[in-house]
Amino acid sequence: MAARSATPARVLLTGAEHHYVVAAARALRRSGFRVTTAASTRPALGHLSRAADTAVWLPDAHRDPEGHVDALESVLRSRRHDVVVPGDEASLLAIAAATDRLEQWTRLGLPSSMAVAASLDKIRQLEWAVEAGIRTPPTTVCHDEAEAVDAARSFGYPVVLKPRRSQVPADEGLRLQRSIVVDDEAALRTTLPLVGTPFLVQCRIARGRVFSFPGVAADGTLLAFAFSRYRRTWPPGAGSASFAETLAPPAELATKVLDFVRRAGHAGVFEIEFVGPDRDHLSLIDFNPRLYGSLSLAVAAGADLPTAWCRWLLGERRAPMVARAGFAYRWEEGELRNVLERLGRRRFRAAAEIVRPRPRVTHALFRWDDPRPFVAQFGALVTHRLRGAGRGR
Repeated sequence: MAARSATPARVLLTGAEHHYVVAAARALRRSGFRVTTAASTRPALGHLSRAADTAVWLPDAHRDPEGHVDALESVLRSRRHDVVVPGDEASLLAIAAATDRLEQWTRLGLPSSMAVAASLDKIRQLEWAVEAGIRTPPTTVCHDEAEAVDAARSFGYPVVLKPRRSQVPADEGLRLQRSIVVDDEAALRTTLPLVGTPFLVQCRIARGRVFSFPGVAADGTLLAFAFSRYRRTWPPGAGSASFAETLAPPAELATKVLDFVRRAGHAGVFEIEFVGPDRDHLSLIDFNPRLYGSLSLAVAAGADLPTAWCRWLLGERRAPMVARAGFAYRWEEGELRNVLERLGRRRFRAAAEIVRPRPRVTHALFRWDDPRPFVAQFGALVTHRLRGAGRGR
């Protein structure tokens, strides 16, 4: 690895197309790091942020993982970067498979490529949860349509259909496939080709609310963590958090989460999603061993996950950061879509409730001192809707 200098440490973040990478860049810049954002599209949200003083382009890791790593290594050769943090799963998989090449230039802190691949396996995640004393929803691992139909009938519709891994093979490499809520047998048969094989059919917990436990794991401890509840998602019922609030975590949940993360062999930033009727009766539904959507909420509430991870990689040891309760988060695009959906169904009071001002709210993108990512995202949404309206006419 290149020798350290007296200048501020520099961190390279991949996946700068995503709003949560913008949140990571802002947190690191505020903590005194210099930030390089890397993306496969131009311009990317992270390239537009004032938090990044350098922007680079890398080939898309979904389509060209080797080219992604080659370009990243070229960047690291040409300029010192003390830490690299993968921002999405495709980049994480590509970088983990090339740690021997890249770690002579920077710090990654990743486990082996086999451990990273295993941590993304939803079947293994359920096994680790049970071993760590964490509930899981009733789930059947299926290999064909007949097994899926039988499982769904035994659970009763709606059910949740999940690929074994979120990154599924596609003609051009990999593509992201999220979980799908299936309301009936016809929809199940139609959507099955999307998830590959094997796949999971999972019982959907009635009146279930989604909770999030993000954190940073290293050296057998939690360096920082938060706990929050999703008040709204987009799409409704099975999407990302569009409005969330931090809560005090249930007793012993942090201990069980740490046990789970140890079994997964993970180090670094992560998020576990739970579902349940309340915070004391939670079932694990997903594990994300990377940066995640509502990252800015944990940071605003006092658990600066990216900073905690980078400081640890650089040899700094500090007291754990625990997020405070009572902070809120809005993902602007998700909230806008929720408002439009309710207006379309003439649910005017519900739409007004969404836009009601809230105290201590942090946003996915909007910040007065760093407006360009939000302006670019809003402009893209307006353009997309106008084009859609034009096609409709």
